[in-house]
Amino acid sequence: MNICITGFGWSGSGALFDMLREYDDVQIIDCNGHDFEFYLLSDPDGIRTLDYHLNYVHNRINSYRAINRFLKLTKAFSKAKFLHYDVVFKGHFMDLTDKYVDSLIDFSLKSSTYYEVLFPSFKLRLIRSVNMLFFRVFRKLSNITGLHYNPFPFQIGLKEMLCSYNPECFMQKTHQYLDSLLTIIDDKSGNPMIFDQIFPPDSPQDYMKYLPQSKCIVVRRDPRDTYLLAKCTYNSLIPLPTDTVENFVTFYKKVIIDSQIPDSNEILSIWFEDLIFKYEETRIKVEAFLGISLHTRPLSLFDPSVSINNTNLSERYSHYKSDIEYIEKMLPEALYPFERYPYIRTSDKVF
Repeated sequence: MNICITGFGWSGSGALFDMLREYDDVQIIDCNGHDFEFYLLSDPDGIRTLDYHLNYVHNRINSYRAINRFLKLTKAFSKAKFLHYDVVFKGHFMDLTDKYVDSLIDFSLKSSTYYEVLFPSFKLRLIRSVNMLFFRVFRKLSNITGLHYNPFPFQIGLKEMLCSYNPECFMQKTHQYLDSLLTIIDDKSGNPMIFDQIFPPDSPQDYMKYLPQSKCIVVRRDPRDTYLLAKCTYNSLIPLPTDTVENFVTFYKKVIIDSQIPDSNEILSIWFEDLIFKYEETRIKVEAFLGISLHTRPLSLFDPSVSINNTNLSERYSHYKSDIEYIEKMLPEALYPFERYPYIRTSDKVF
């Protein structure tokens, strides 16, 4: 079984991931102790995008460009050391990806589309400038001799177009591809594998068809703390608007609140704050959902008495009082009831 722990940015999903590291009946998928976020399914130009263009809006240009973009993305994943794809998959990531793409191809041809004209590469721009010079010379010669012919024995900008039209057994081949990747990292214990961010938090159900026998836990967080962490504490590229509190509220409502779906056998939503203020109850809920029980190192990697310092942050950042009041007014259904629980800070440090 494959387990995804996911969140919306500053949601506290890392706390749950750390708690699960304390269990002996799971496989934690990381890179030698470093975080590994597996975005191959959900990132733009990933597997879901490929599926859409090959199976639902397929034509020769959509097909060719979708395959090229998928290969470009996976090559970037492989080369980017900070993403750890090549290390996690022991150097086989691109070999297996190339085999997967090859299995989807119906035909290829040397050609060019208007996209190469609209978005030429730097190399192609240089070639075309030289080509234009020669074209003008040949045109003058043609006018002098009276002979009109194509002066170029080749065309500029031709590329190999890999095309796939509604490929047969797309889902089966995708399952085989992902299985071949997961086989590399499976320790053969039979314990569920825990992944970070393999499904997006706002629609995990749409991605589970690519990875059957999966479950997902979505971690949510009080919007006041989410806003203050993103605005005041962390410097990150996570796309979460804090330029104005109005933009943040719109984001939180549309992306986080409106995307919530009921719990099921495959999907569970929990609050980060419940991991702290209702630790035992939430731990038991997570264990029952995942079918695990060997919590042999409790509190060794996730300690509620430490993480409590990352909650109820409006007390620390009183100069954002008006912003917090606006969030409380506009998002009352998302507020965590801190007032119900005894609250003792153990440190002044936010981490």
